[in-house]
Amino acid sequence: MPQTGDMCEQSGTFIDDHGHEVIVAHGQPFPQCEKGYTWWWHEDLPIAKQMRHEWRRPPRPGGLRDLIRDRMTKQGCSEAEIEEALKNVT
Repeated sequence: MPQTGDMCEQSGTFIDDHGHEVIVAHGQPFPQCEKGYTWWWHEDLPIAKQMRHEWRRPPRPGGLRDLIRDRMTKQGCSEAEIEEALKNVT
């Protein structure tokens, strides 16, 4: 999963931890979002679809954080990567 500054390997629309969307072309770096350093998910991935859905719903305690932790664990991310991504979730 790409993060701010990584080069894009597959063009498309990407969604970050804060619900921002950006179109990134192949070979272009992933931008920072308004809140700084972040992780980006391609819109076709189930986690991005779920995140988009979660951002449209009223917040519930731990909801998005639990979802991100669960999905990143299933994707094989390290605990450090998960904690870094969760720092950006408000």
